[in-house]
Amino acid sequence: MKRYTAILVVGFLSLVPCFGTDTEKVIIVVNEEVLGSKELRSYYAVKREIPDKNIIALNLPKNEEISCPAYLDTLHNSLTERLFSEGFSTRRKDSVGRLAHLI
Repeated sequence: MKRYTAILVVGFLSLVPCFGTDTEKVIIVVNEEVLGSKELRSYYAVKREIPDKNIIALNLPKNEEISCPAYLDTLHNSLTERLFSEGFSTRRKDSVGRLAHLI
């Protein structure tokens, strides 16, 4: 299975150097709840030549802090499910029954 790099855009952009990276293997994960995130993901995707199919938009809390149950429900499991359904990973459950993915 291909390896993919996930970049999380949550209101501000923390750039991870992607020089020399195959853009087909870069995934942009964006928080739809943050004002300006649509423009920011579009700008980043154009500059890095990331295909639209590699953009995953989630509705996440706006807060900088998140409880463990909220993290699992809104980010971890949602992202894992999307990575699986979009064909970026295979799905399995870990030793305690949480959804996990193999990228």
